[in-house]
Amino acid sequence: MSTRQDRSGILARSRLWLAGAVGPRLAGLPQTLTQMPADVRVTLWSRAADIHPKALYDLIPTGVKTSGNDVLTFLAKRDLSHIQSKYFRPDLANDIKNVLFERSPWNRSRSIRNMKPWEVARVRLDNLAEGVLKGARATTIAAARGALAGALMELPVTAAENIILVRGSAKTKKEALTDAGSDVGKGAAAGAAGAIVVTGIAMAGVPMAPAVVIPVTVVGGTLYTWSAAKRIWRARARVAELAKLGIEVPPPRTGPPALPPRAGQGRRRTRRRFYPQRNRQYRFPRQSLTIRATSSVRRPMRKALECRRSARSTTG
Repeated sequence: MSTRQDRSGILARSRLWLAGAVGPRLAGLPQTLTQMPADVRVTLWSRAADIHPKALYDLIPTGVKTSGNDVLTFLAKRDLSHIQSKYFRPDLANDIKNVLFERSPWNRSRSIRNMKPWEVARVRLDNLAEGVLKGARATTIAAARGALAGALMELPVTAAENIILVRGSAKTKKEALTDAGSDVGKGAAAGAAGAIVVTGIAMAGVPMAPAVVIPVTVVGGTLYTWSAAKRIWRARARVAELAKLGIEVPPPRTGPPALPPRAGQGRRRTRRRFYPQRNRQYRFPRQSLTIRATSSVRRPMRKALECRRSARSTTG
């Protein structure tokens, strides 16, 4: 029991380190303006020459910033609108608090009017929905990449561990295949979970700069390598201990398959307690015989036949 508990603890820590090694590297992290293509900076500069592009970039939802193409698509469908029209309030034309990205048809249909509160709310909800949609897609892609990376990192380790145990007669091939599939699946789940968690933290607004991502990835990879080496070492130690004690895993049972049940040997079905007077069928090992239900007292078969013969002889 203690060996199983130790192995489960090692596996739990190994998957934790695996998530730490895979998650920050493959997460869908929002990019800064300097990491974006030059087309993004040019487009932002053309929208308002008197407002810094970085201030306009901050108005874009976080979920959209995971891809440069998504940012360009977002800007292509939207205009830079003024809450207080610059025709009535020219002093607020370059105020970053007075502008926001609005869909082009909505902005052009309003012309020079000021935005009403419900229009401002509609624009903010629309941008939020766009960010959530793009963020969900980025999270899904990051989870798929994390699952693939986690499975690929776990596969050679669990393969080496189970091969050692099978060759040392500490585990059967069927048990090894089952454990290997379970370990690889859990490694994939750990990689996907790490990518999802890191992506969610970044979407929440926590900065995930390379100065944070790189150390976490290096530490997680180092600890996972150490735990993998420890798993292989413990497998070798277990094989040596079993060989010293002379214990072997019994081979799987190989014999002829069990014969199918013959007719009449199935489980007897329960009958209703109250039923009309009909022909009763009693199940015998090989056949079903019908016995006429009567109101007379039941007698043994031989005695009943003798009584019937005697009655026929007397009447004859």
